Amino acid sequence: MDKSKLTYNSFKSTIGFEVIEKRFFRSLFKYMFENYNAVLEFSDKEGMPDCYLRIGRYVFLIEVKDYLVSTETISSGSFEKISNHLNLNFVKNEKGSNKGISQIVNQIDALNKGCFAFDNFIDRGLKKEM
Repeated sequence: MDKSKLTYNSFKSTIGFEVIEKRFFRSLFKYMFENYNAVLEFSDKEGMPDCYLRIGRYVFLIEVKDYLVSTETISSGSFEKISNHLNLNFVKNEKGSNKGISQIVNQIDALNKGCFAFDNFIDRGLKKEM
């Protein structure tokens, strides 16, 4: 990491990804589901879920978020301010990029059209239900 660009936000982002997501979350899920007949896949690629878990015919799509809401936002008491803040961090950011909820919606749409390459559940005889 370039020390000249070291900010709280870049530090928090690095800790969130490298420690919370990669070390803690992934290790925990691998441990929790090692004895299940489960498909567990982690991805760092854009447009893919942070975690894809399929147990039998049930699919779980997980986006890991390590986020702090500022005291200023919380103590404002303004529904509009809090709602806008949460939407920018969990729906779409200022640049229009999908975040959390929108990412999951897109992934569900992709699964409705087909399967992810790493788990072709249709070839395994599992039917999709709407």
